[in-house]
Amino acid sequence: MWIDAICINQADNVEKSKQIMRMPEIYREALQVRVWLGEVNQFSDIGMAYIKELVGQIRLSDSIKVKEERQKVLAFIDLMRSQWFSRRWVVQEILCAKNAALHCGANHPVHWSDFILAVAKFMSRLPEIPSDTQTQGIVELRPGAVDALEAYGANALTKLDSELRRHDAAFTQQLKPLYYLISQLLPFDASDPRDTVFAMYSLVMRTQVPFPEPDYSKSVLDVLSQFVKFSIETKNSLDIICRLWTPAHPWLIVRLNYYETRRVDTILPTWIPQTRQVHLWNA
Repeated sequence: MWIDAICINQADNVEKSKQIMRMPEIYREALQVRVWLGEVNQFSDIGMAYIKELVGQIRLSDSIKVKEERQKVLAFIDLMRSQWFSRRWVVQEILCAKNAALHCGANHPVHWSDFILAVAKFMSRLPEIPSDTQTQGIVELRPGAVDALEAYGANALTKLDSELRRHDAAFTQQLKPLYYLISQLLPFDASDPRDTVFAMYSLVMRTQVPFPEPDYSKSVLDVLSQFVKFSIETKNSLDIICRLWTPAHPWLIVRLNYYETRRVDTILPTWIPQTRQVHLWNA
């Protein structure tokens, strides 16, 4: 059994740097990757059961004409808002997995492929939902709500997984994965800004393009700057400096020297644009 939070000494930067390069192999060779969405709440039982219903449905709007069915829709949205879908590291964990299942409390697990299909079907049929359907303060289920749900990490991750597994040959192209991932991973954050880059290592390495190895001895500015340099040199383009690809971390303080500390978002140059994202996950 492998649990990264336990099996890697999170306080040892040298160990973390080495183990990160092994994690893709660990997740690819795992018999099963188990995703823990959290404990049971008032929506989880209904939401987990509704995934299988969604997989078998043709028209989503057919299922919400009665109050009981609308509650299933709300419960499914609540699952999509799980905080697990906000962590940057889960991207490599789920995309490297050959066999993954979602767990929530003591509910029967749901296969990841079923969740992908359920989210895709839900998003494609969302405009069909009657405009008077409300989600009791979560989000309005009407055509205007599509943009809000598109921003959910669950939607971004399932779309990315489906796309990459369907067109895995695209990884042989040197730069498409890099820029595709940059544009797709904005809903995902990490407590350490360096992990914005390091968490991509296992995916970008599949392009066979030399990618800077994770090194936690480097500063935030060094890591992000190195990534920009890598992108410019490999692409032979300045596109990277025009893209929003790293979340802002205004709460994080870094030490510049023995006497001076600064907020990390104030030390980054303008050619590393930061997005101040709105968090849409559950507390």
